[in-house]
Amino acid sequence: MIGGCVSGFPDALRVHRLRDGLPESSWLLVAELPDGRRVGELRAHEQSDDLLLGYDLGDRRSIVLDGVVVAPGLRRMGVGRRLIALLRAEMSRAGLRSVHAVARGDGVGFLLACGYQQQRDGLLLALRFDLPDRQSPAPPASTAPSAGQGHGGLGEGGESLAEAPGVAVARPDRIGDGS
Repeated sequence: MIGGCVSGFPDALRVHRLRDGLPESSWLLVAELPDGRRVGELRAHEQSDDLLLGYDLGDRRSIVLDGVVVAPGLRRMGVGRRLIALLRAEMSRAGLRSVHAVARGDGVGFLLACGYQQQRDGLLLALRFDLPDRQSPAPPASTAPSAGQGHGGLGEGGESLAEAPGVAVARPDRIGDGS
């Protein structure tokens, strides 16, 4: 027994894609023990590169890796690598060529070890939006800059998309101007 599993682990794992009840563009890959217990999961979804880049590429699609999760006692035993290998095989069958991922902590090293390359193209930014807490009052309108105002930082409406390196966008020409 290894990690509380059967001998021959991870070869005894069944790694497959679940499709039932999911949209075709959603990818759920799972690793299960012979008794059916799920010990790993990879979630991803397809995206339109045409929409991402802002011009027609002939409906080219790619995959966004949402996450890889492995049971804590079974990490560093090849479960995640088996899920990534299945992702590659499924992508090949679907005619998709690229996967995009955002990672932190140990996830960065894992993806680099699986052949992912760090992008340095300046196109990716980590952004977040939180809905206001219903119990907290909204900030007074006079203290928060409105869309299109600010000091020119991304998200304040002051950066022209045409000025962003490697991004060719015809409209809108300013973030937050409502065009």
